[in-house]
Amino acid sequence: SPLPRVPSGVHAFDAVLGGGPPRGSVVVLAGEPGVGKTAFLLQVAAGFAEAGERVHYASPEQHPEEVVFMARRLGLTPHAGLPVTVGLERDAEEIARVATASVLVVDSIQTVRVDPRRSLGSPTEMREAVRRFVDLAREEEKIVLLLSHVNKDGRARLPMDSFHGVDAVLYLSRHPTWDDSGDRTPNLRELLDEGKNRLGAPGVTAFLEMT
Repeated sequence: SPLPRVPSGVHAFDAVLGGGPPRGSVVVLAGEPGVGKTAFLLQVAAGFAEAGERVHYASPEQHPEEVVFMARRLGLTPHAGLPVTVGLERDAEEIARVATASVLVVDSIQTVRVDPRRSLGSPTEMREAVRRFVDLAREEEKIVLLLSHVNKDGRARLPMDSFHGVDAVLYLSRHPTWDDSGDRTPNLRELLDEGKNRLGAPGVTAFLEMT
C-alpha cells in the first residue's frame, strides 16, 4: 500500500512529490546560486512546522542569524518566533544527533563535514554525507531535505551513485515571463524533477512566485 504522505502545505513542493514526502524519505533540491533555494526550503520547513512537525534547519553554509532574518523577511514568523530551530552544525554526526526533529533540512550538502581528513565538498565527502542522511531517514523515519549546488551543466553537484540513494532530485530554476506591457517578471520559478522522483508522477512541473 502507498506510504502515508506528510504535506508541507507548500503547493508546488507537495504537488511535485505526489502530495508530500512520506516519512523515511530523502529529497534533494538543487538550483543555481541566487535562484531562491534557501528561501523556498524555509517556506517548506515553516509549512511542516505549522502542521505540527518538529523541524530543524541545519545551516553550515549560512549563519543561523541570516537564516532567521530571511525567514522574517519572508513573513514566516507569525507567532513568537521562527517555527523552526536553526543550527550551525557542519558535522554530519552533529546534525544527525538533533533527535527531536521529525523533518531535517540541510543547507547545503556540499558544506557538510564527515571526515576532517578529506576536502570539504569532495565527491567522497558528499557520497558519505548523503549515505548517512539516507540511513538516518530510513532508520528513524525522518524526512530529510538536502539543498545542493549545481554543476556547470545545471545538474545537482552530487556523485552519480548518490542519485540512486535518494528518493527525489528536484530543480528550482528561473522561468522568465513577460506581462501585458512587455515587461519581464523575474520572480517566477519552476520546480520539477529531471528523471529522479520515486515519490510523485513523472513529468510534473509546478510554478511558484518568489517574493
